[in-house]
Amino acid sequence: MIRTLPTVVSILLSVCVASASASPLTEAPPRRGALGIGAQDADGAVEIAAVVEGGSAARMGVRKGDRLTKLNGVELQSVDDLLASLAALRAGEITTVTVEREGTEKVLTDTLAPRPLEQFVSGTVVPAGVSYQGGTLGASLTMPKKSDSPPVVYYIQGLACASMETSGNTDPNAGFFEDLLAAGYAVWRVEKPGMGDSVDTKHCRDVTYTEEAEAFRQGYKALLERDDIDRTKIVLFGHSLGGLIAPGLAAEFDPYGTVVFGTLFSSWAEYRVKLARYQPVMLGNRSAASSFANADALEDGMMEIFRGTPASQESRDALCAYYTCTDDGRIFGRNPAYWRTLEATDFVGAWSRVDTPVLSLAGESDIAIIDDLDQRLIPLMTAAPEKATFQTAKGINHFMAQVGSPEQVYAERKAGTHRAAQFRYRSPDPNFGPTVGAYTVEWIAGLDG
Repeated sequence: MIRTLPTVVSILLSVCVASASASPLTEAPPRRGALGIGAQDADGAVEIAAVVEGGSAARMGVRKGDRLTKLNGVELQSVDDLLASLAALRAGEITTVTVEREGTEKVLTDTLAPRPLEQFVSGTVVPAGVSYQGGTLGASLTMPKKSDSPPVVYYIQGLACASMETSGNTDPNAGFFEDLLAAGYAVWRVEKPGMGDSVDTKHCRDVTYTEEAEAFRQGYKALLERDDIDRTKIVLFGHSLGGLIAPGLAAEFDPYGTVVFGTLFSSWAEYRVKLARYQPVMLGNRSAASSFANADALEDGMMEIFRGTPASQESRDALCAYYTCTDDGRIFGRNPAYWRTLEATDFVGAWSRVDTPVLSLAGESDIAIIDDLDQRLIPLMTAAPEKATFQTAKGINHFMAQVGSPEQVYAERKAGTHRAAQFRYRSPDPNFGPTVGAYTVEWIAGLDG
């Protein structure tokens, strides 16, 4: 655990921008490879829990129950080790695995298969690429099956350094995209640097906020070059931290409309302190007195990370006892320069330059944002407040899942029964209410008149 958080003396706010002659839309980078297995940790190795028929591992002769000890000669002690090794491999590469089976070591080799593309009932994924700072960001356009040259929703994801690809039917984003596709909208997504199929870029954990925002800016420019969509009807959708990126793009590119969900615009540092103060109480994990005292103790440490103001060792210790800190000064998976550039960005100014239609959509049960004050104010801050709307999404949490009212969620958390429903996009109750996709589709339809 870290005890000294380094101070960033200076932060480079400028980023390399492609020359005017360079096209941001490019061919899709090679897909990352997939072994086609299910795996679990097992006493310092990786145990094969399932083998996908026809996948790379199956062709190699890997069996359920084998202990996977090496990948291309690199020792594996956990599933995390396996995922880290696989992240560097591309489809088509000759790959060797070492397994232990009934006390015998076997070395098996075959060509690595690509990760399967996402599957949607109402759409088809078309991989793409976006040129970015000498490398290529993975991207995709998911086309609705019943529409030619469709309008498109450009989805900008939240904070996590993770691929924008969905993980199956239980993924709330997959449900959201299905709603859009069924209504005839294409969905455009761009990976963060180093994520998904991106090649020759920095890793997400090493970029500044400014560099990350530039990646999505290049993604918008690339979308404008496509001739298979209606470029006059591009709608931005910023989720969580993506809602901070959205107004800058809206001010520059003048989209058909902009939707932000589960977001804010005020100081991220102050928001994180507020989150530490109130969220444990809302989760039923701490008393108000305990939670407030803990937040007060770590506040100076938080401000050191986000603003560079010196903190006491006691506050640093309190911060790292509550959150996970790393020896190189990262917290929440991001580096100090990321947080300082985020904190220095003028989101109020960005919103003041947006004069196109805006929907600020807040989840009724979103305890990741704590309250909806910022989202209520967003429509009033735009250059054309008469075109902007605030709306509450009934019973929706931060992950776009239908979970019930705040009172219902609190009772379920206290009873220990909530987590199973936390990441379900649609409630099993057909009378629950609209999904995030339904709110979004209805609002866009209103723009069409």
